Amino acid sequence: MYKIEVRGHFSAAHFLEEYEGLCGSVHGHRWEVVLSLKQPVKEDSMVVDFHDLKDSLNKIMDEMDHSFILDPCGNAVSKSFYKLAVSHRMRVYEFTGRTTAENIAKHIYDRIRLDTGYTTHAITVYEAPGNGVTYSEE
Repeated sequence: MYKIEVRGHFSAAHFLEEYEGLCGSVHGHRWEVVLSLKQPVKEDSMVVDFHDLKDSLNKIMDEMDHSFILDPCGNAVSKSFYKLAVSHRMRVYEFTGRTTAENIAKHIYDRIRLDTGYTTHAITVYEAPGNGVTYSEE
């Protein structure tokens, strides 16, 4: 069994609804994402073409890059920010649920599986160097 990794990054703003700490205010990160596959080698002696895997991750990163990650169906504050951002033609990435690093990791994991069919091992999302979360179904 082999473990293959590719990395990508995106910059985006968010806030945590109904959170009393600093992260309850709008702020941004340069998110780093690590996509891991764990699969046997195919007949061509490769698990996957790194270029194809990186393209799949970059497709999602490009959608999220320089956006305001918002839940249009969230609480009143989130809905207000969403309406304001859209009305000012800001780049918005529509997200379901609180925009925690944990939920973003699972969201990207699910998107990779849905968009590519790859058997994803794990997604690790770093919101800052040294501060990351890994989602895996293992």
